[in-house]
Amino acid sequence: MNISTICIIITIVLLRKIFLYKIPSFIFAILWGLAFVRLVIPFDITTNYNFYNGFFYFIQNILHISLYSSIFFKITTIVVQLMQNKLFLCILLTLWLSGVFYVGKKFVITFLGTLKLRRSSIPMENKDDIYEILESYGLSKKYLLCENENIVSPVACGILKPMIIFPKDFCYTHSEISDQALLHEYMHLKYHHQVIQYILIFIVMINWFNPFIWLMYHYINRDMEVACDRGALKLLGKEYRETYALQLVHLVDKDYHERPKQVVFYNSFSKYVMKERIVAIMRFKKFSVTAAVVATLIPLGTVSAFGAGPHYMFGSDLQSGKYEITMDVKTDNDVLPTPEFTLSWEEIAPYVTESESSRAADSIYVAGYKVVFSSVSKVTDTVDVSVKREGYTYKGTLYFDDLEMDGSNCIAYYSGTLYR
Repeated sequence: MNISTICIIITIVLLRKIFLYKIPSFIFAILWGLAFVRLVIPFDITTNYNFYNGFFYFIQNILHISLYSSIFFKITTIVVQLMQNKLFLCILLTLWLSGVFYVGKKFVITFLGTLKLRRSSIPMENKDDIYEILESYGLSKKYLLCENENIVSPVACGILKPMIIFPKDFCYTHSEISDQALLHEYMHLKYHHQVIQYILIFIVMINWFNPFIWLMYHYINRDMEVACDRGALKLLGKEYRETYALQLVHLVDKDYHERPKQVVFYNSFSKYVMKERIVAIMRFKKFSVTAAVVATLIPLGTVSAFGAGPHYMFGSDLQSGKYEITMDVKTDNDVLPTPEFTLSWEEIAPYVTESESSRAADSIYVAGYKVVFSSVSKVTDTVDVSVKREGYTYKGTLYFDDLEMDGSNCIAYYSGTLYR
């Protein structure tokens, strides 16, 4: 899990707050799909134009803060060093596995409950009538229809043998909303929400320690419910919005907080916010082709801004083995001379990290001094620097720290101590 995925998740949540009732549901499905893809890609994709490069440019060139002397850089270096400690890794692995088993246990219990529900369900006696309703809306009869006396609201479940399970005699006792309930659960199966749930649960188990993954899990479940409501209303017609919303409220079990599964249109592994669904239902409308095309620019903009990584390379990246450096053996004739710089105090001052109060300080420490080279082959391990300050001359050697590519040029960063 890298910073790119976290930024994409935060962006989707913010976009959802703004555009949930204004753009088609499939846009959020695409956005969450992009988050999934970025989460599982094992390598970084770097571009010159993205959010991170702009952020680093703002920090370094507008605020004039050196990334290489920042607390972020120091923390990253400490973490990398800890990751190289075998004892620390063993402790970390033990904690991670404990979390995986603990979180997995809860999902397994729910899964076993679903299996028990499937086994105790029997085929509906009036399933032919239900199939006729589906045919009237142009839907296929490929899903099993069962009933169970242990539930109070319909449930959609299963991957290999998907089925919709109704409470016993539901179509007789709730005939006024049986169509809405049927279509909603049908949409769960049509959109393959069960498959998405299993993938999502697996990701949550692996990344249980990351709060942003839990945030993604929470909002994807909510979006699936909203998508099913909209799918059902597309078939019923927007004139059914009020009826659909009212029946949704009336069928909420009075003991909902004590028995959270007793909610109308419940989907095996999901929970949702009732208010959000009702608002989405009441604001439902069919979107024009133009609006849908314009809305597709949102995921394109999101992945362009946050999907790629920065082209900055930190020393911690090298320590962690993220990059491989190949050194060419040079003969004595090929050895590059060490560059020498005579600088004014104004030129070197932005890179001095320790403020010396004494006028006659013996040394000053320089961090992240930038030198531009025309190619990587011309980058040297050291540079010699001399600077005059208040009548004193300081000299010393700065050593290579990090490298940044800027088009065809290379920006090398050097750090070291200058002595009086």
